[in-house]
Amino acid sequence: MTGHGVWGNVHEAAEGLPGPDVLRLRCQAIAMLDAVVCPESSHRYYKYRKDNGLASMDNGSGDYFNIAFTQAGALVYGFDHESDMSPWVQDDQSVWPGVLDAVPDAFAEQLAEPLLAGAGEFDPPLVTFCLWRLHTDDRWHAGEIEFPPLFGTQTDPDGSGMLQILGGGPEAYVSWAASYYESRPPIDPEAVASVYAHEPLDQRTVTRLSPGRELDSVLGDAEAIGFPLA
Repeated sequence: MTGHGVWGNVHEAAEGLPGPDVLRLRCQAIAMLDAVVCPESSHRYYKYRKDNGLASMDNGSGDYFNIAFTQAGALVYGFDHESDMSPWVQDDQSVWPGVLDAVPDAFAEQLAEPLLAGAGEFDPPLVTFCLWRLHTDDRWHAGEIEFPPLFGTQTDPDGSGMLQILGGGPEAYVSWAASYYESRPPIDPEAVASVYAHEPLDQRTVTRLSPGRELDSVLGDAEAIGFPLA
């Protein structure tokens, strides 16, 4: 994926992301917005589940990111299928040097997941970037990486620019939605700001975000996300 944003690599993403507590709230807000704006669950970009503390993005074209919020902290990882850092590009289908090498043992359970460990002989790990932050840390960390050169319209070699939306406020979602949902009416900025502030969701906000939607239709999503309701 190209054109993710102004973050040039995972180290810049580490500088731009908020701390885990704020990041979790932001992921919940974005997931709630997508649930209201996009009735079809399979078409949504952003999701969050309170039962396992996992935030995710899947663009349906082979690119994704996951954020695992754990008792130890938070682990962020993702995959850009067009990146030269993809294990599919490497002769031995290995993870690019430095991407996972320094991840703390506190995230061993997440590192054992098929997306990071590989699902078998013919399914290599699907990861091109990773960063982490323990609750005892004062900043996000990423491995020491020698990035490949950029070509054409690429803005980030590892795909971490897809995290850009998480570094901004309500205007970041408004901008993204204007591009992705281009055939729909513009998203109401004030309603988006209300969701970012975790104000209890009510019918008025739902209508302003997606005319014609009923609050009842998103109650299940709000419960799964852990978002407050009026």
